[in-house]
Amino acid sequence: MMPLRRVGDPLTFALAMDSTHTECSPYSRVTKNIGRLILVGFIAMTLPGHSETKLGNEYKSEQLLPYLQATEWILYSLDPDPWLQDEVNDPFSRPAPLPGSDEAKKAASHPRPPAEPQRKVPPSQEFHEYPILGQLDMKETDKLRYVIKALDVAGQNWAGGVAGCFSPRHGIRVMKDGKTHDLVICYECSRAYLYVDGQDAGTLHFATTPQFQATPYPLDGILRRADIKRAPSH
Repeated sequence: MMPLRRVGDPLTFALAMDSTHTECSPYSRVTKNIGRLILVGFIAMTLPGHSETKLGNEYKSEQLLPYLQATEWILYSLDPDPWLQDEVNDPFSRPAPLPGSDEAKKAASHPRPPAEPQRKVPPSQEFHEYPILGQLDMKETDKLRYVIKALDVAGQNWAGGVAGCFSPRHGIRVMKDGKTHDLVICYECSRAYLYVDGQDAGTLHFATTPQFQATPYPLDGILRRADIKRAPSH
C-alpha cells in the first residue's frame, strides 16, 4: 500500500485516500469512481464558503408599489372553482355499472363522448378567469397596506415551496398612472399572480415559516363586515 501523503485540504485528502486503493477489476473501478464522487461532493458541501442555491421569487417588491400608492381599490371575493359540476354527464359522479349488466352493455354499445366543461359565469363576470362573488370599492386604508406589505414580507422570505394547486378567493385591482394593476391571491396555496393591463407581470410565492406567513384574515374581515358573499373556506 502506498504511504499516505500529507495533504493541506479535505478535498486533496479525499483524493489521496482514494489513490491508496488498487484496481482489480472494471467493476471495482466503477464502484470506486462512484464512491469518490460521493465523498468529494459531501466534503465540498462542508467547506467554508459553500452555500445552498436558493431559488429566487418571480416578482420584485417594486411591482407592489402601485398598490401601496393607490388611493382607491377594488376588492374582489372570488369563487376558486370556475367550472360547473355536471353530474349528468360526469362519468365519475355515479358508480360504474356492474360488468355484464344491461347498463354496462348499453354503455359499451353506445359510448357517450365526454361533455365539454362549462364555466359558471361569462367572462364579463370573472376576474382573471375566476367567478366574482362580490366586490367592494374602497378608499385606501392601513389594512389594505398591511395586506400588501405582509405578502411582500412573506415573498421575500419565501422558503422555496410551490403548491400544485391554485384556488384563489381574493382579488385586488388598483389604477396607477393610467395602468390597471391586478393581484389574484390564493392563501391556501401561498401564491399570487400579478397583472398589468391584463398581461402577466409575475408570480409571488409566499410559502414561508410561520412568523412571516401572510394570512387571509384581514381581507376576509373586510368582506364579512361589508356583507360580501365569500366562497366556503377550504
